[in-house]
Amino acid sequence: MINESEDVGEKAEIRRELRLYRGYVEDDDLRSRITDWIDESHELTEADTAERYVEQRLNELLEEYPMYHSTAQKRGEDAFPDECKECRHYGSSCPVLLDLVETDWRERRLEEAETEQEARRIYQQQARDVGCTRIPAYLNEYENEHEDFMREGQALVSEVLDAIHVDPADVSGEDVEVATDGGER
Repeated sequence: MINESEDVGEKAEIRRELRLYRGYVEDDDLRSRITDWIDESHELTEADTAERYVEQRLNELLEEYPMYHSTAQKRGEDAFPDECKECRHYGSSCPVLLDLVETDWRERRLEEAETEQEARRIYQQQARDVGCTRIPAYLNEYENEHEDFMREGQALVSEVLDAIHVDPADVSGEDVEVATDGGER
């Protein structure tokens, strides 16, 4: 698994920085955009990597659907969400979630992954190998929604630091003297 602390992620760090400097921002529009970004960040998943996002989404699937045909359903298809219709395992048993060989393989490979790209490739390979249609959809969701949002947050941090005249190299999470009048700090 990629080395990251469970409770500290990129989104949380951006949120902390924006909160720290929001009070020093004099521009009402910028302050409003900061508040909006912070509010929206609480509504989004806390998954800061594609790996965590895909795992979270797969777990949500398993919480909502059995993902295998059993006597509890008249039809095997009733055990799956409609989004899985294109999968060749639809109506029988989901190997991504229920096949121990597949889940063990994925977990073992993800533990060895050193980068975000490696983790994505592992998911993509498993999706190709078993014919899963949800994993590529989840990776696309993450890329389209989450990454754009994170870039927006990073851009806001840069804009705030420029607006309050703080050198990003000086930002360490410690107390920082801020010059809002263009003077020395």
